[in-house]
Amino acid sequence: MTLSLTETLTRLVAALATAAALVWCLPGWVASVDPSLDDAARYVASQYREGDLVVLAGSARSYELERMGELPAIAAETLPYEAFRAQRIFVFGSGPAAASLSRTLEHKGFLLWQQQFGNEEVSLYRVASPVTVLRDFTADLTGVTVSVRKEGKERPCSLVGDRYICGKESWQQVHRVVETIGGEPLECIWSHPLPNAELLIKLPEVQGATHLAGWIAQSDYAASLPTGAAIEFEMSAVSLYRRFVSQRTTGRQEISQPLTGTAPGPVQLKIRSSDTGARHFCWSLAAVVQREDHR
Repeated sequence: MTLSLTETLTRLVAALATAAALVWCLPGWVASVDPSLDDAARYVASQYREGDLVVLAGSARSYELERMGELPAIAAETLPYEAFRAQRIFVFGSGPAAASLSRTLEHKGFLLWQQQFGNEEVSLYRVASPVTVLRDFTADLTGVTVSVRKEGKERPCSLVGDRYICGKESWQQVHRVVETIGGEPLECIWSHPLPNAELLIKLPEVQGATHLAGWIAQSDYAASLPTGAAIEFEMSAVSLYRRFVSQRTTGRQEISQPLTGTAPGPVQLKIRSSDTGARHFCWSLAAVVQREDHR
């Protein structure tokens, strides 16, 4: 039987569509070309302990993170905030990002072992000074007060449910959100700067805390805009003052602020910007105790 040109093209298109659908439906088909990552993930899973952190050095693709299974894995170019809490850190990779992480970890801990799984290299580090989290303000804003200072006058924001209402617009609220930062969905406290005013957030004192640890960031959307002013973020308390500037860049700006004295009192955060258009800004902070170095 001789097919017409139209019938031939129709069958060819259908065959290509079927083949594409089969490839699309194969779970992890890209990663399965090289089993190195799967082999490494299985070994790390057998060595994993509660309190460990798994880091894929660099900008990992989604299928690479999926290959980690139940392991609490993240992708990072630099030592992330989560490392403050970890006792041991597994690092996947051998490129420039992995080398940068290794240099940082050599100052904060020491290498336990390094192994090769085909094309995948894994290093395990012991963190010299992991921390105990006494209060995670990102998860719990109880006791926090929020106000606005404009033209020398300060007014409190209204607490409605779990949100502090500081203005008529929805973005003029302080509350917990999930923002895409450095390509990752992260929980943080939305604190958009207000026009011609200072946003003041007072964190209650946490007895026994030695550091405030965390980060500040602008959302990936805000960082992608062609224009936008920097955001000033100040921390102040008794014998404490520190100022950060959040530029229009992607990713987190890490914070590890020592708390002087045994009772430094409340810490006030001050947030402002000369141009508040689309300044999607948030922070994540925890009051922690940094333990002594150990092996």
